[in-house]
Amino acid sequence: MINKVENMTKAIVYRKREGIVNIKGESLPEYIRPEEVERIIHAVEVELNAKTTPERQKQTKRHLLAIQTLWMTGIRVSELVQLRSMDIMEGGLRVFGKRKPRTKEEIERGIVHEKRQRIVPIPVVLRQKLINYVFDEKLGSEQRLFPFTTTRVYQFIDFYAKKAGIQRKIYPHMFRHGFAVHFLETTHSLNALQQVLGHSNLQSTTIYTKLTNEEIQRYMDMTFSNKKVYYEGYGR
Repeated sequence: MINKVENMTKAIVYRKREGIVNIKGESLPEYIRPEEVERIIHAVEVELNAKTTPERQKQTKRHLLAIQTLWMTGIRVSELVQLRSMDIMEGGLRVFGKRKPRTKEEIERGIVHEKRQRIVPIPVVLRQKLINYVFDEKLGSEQRLFPFTTTRVYQFIDFYAKKAGIQRKIYPHMFRHGFAVHFLETTHSLNALQQVLGHSNLQSTTIYTKLTNEEIQRYMDMTFSNKKVYYEGYGR
């Protein structure tokens, strides 16, 4: 019974951290919307234009680029903080993701798999921003682009979200979910999204089709909310 309670507690903590909510009895990830991203980026830019110390300006620029990278790539926050200068490649960003799950036998034998590696295609504008950043900061090839802990990323995203006047809690992983929804709505390619996100199976990716359906329903409700106009006299 104690183990069951501990497992439930861990699940709740995980779900809260990842921004996962229940919609119509299903576990669907809560995601950030494009307009919220714009508001957060604007809040960072306001902070950037404020009169502060050179060190504070440097830090704020780094925050801005980190947020833009999360939004434009859909990578995990754990992947973001591992990025090095040498991971900016011609074809995109080289990302080291989750390790392959171990079998019971592998765990008993102490076998540890290497982290999965993938190349994430990125917009030209983001690639140029990253290259300029490396050049301006004079970073070596082995140096990390964003020398943050994952906790620090949670903190400054929360800070800028509040600055932007966003009422709900914003988590870094919500950028990944938001990217996925936006990507799927634009491309309609589940297979492409699977590759970009680094999912080992398509089933993990199909959850975003439910999210886009939720968005469609929201827009339909907004469009036809005035029943007096659209349905007056129907069925009489």
